[in-house]
Amino acid sequence: MSRSIISFNIQTDIKNRLSDMAKENGLTISDLMRMSAMQILSRGIKIEPNYEPSDYLKNAISEGERDLAKGYLFSVDSHEALSAYTDKLTR
Repeated sequence: MSRSIISFNIQTDIKNRLSDMAKENGLTISDLMRMSAMQILSRGIKIEPNYEPSDYLKNAISEGERDLAKGYLFSVDSHEALSAYTDKLTR
């Protein structure tokens, strides 16, 4: 089996933590990373983004909640009407 080298940069504290973890299990960092790579290949990987609403969206939600609390209800019959309404919201 031919081998290849993969090199990447990582913060020193993370490298040290990985090294400690590898030593505790009688492995090297290379062993640990090779095992991790095989696990990713066999199980796949799911990276979930961190969804944080934009300030615009937060303001639009707050405006809508204030309107609802005041009894202002708004309905639209097209995406153009919705766009016109949301364009008026505080950004």
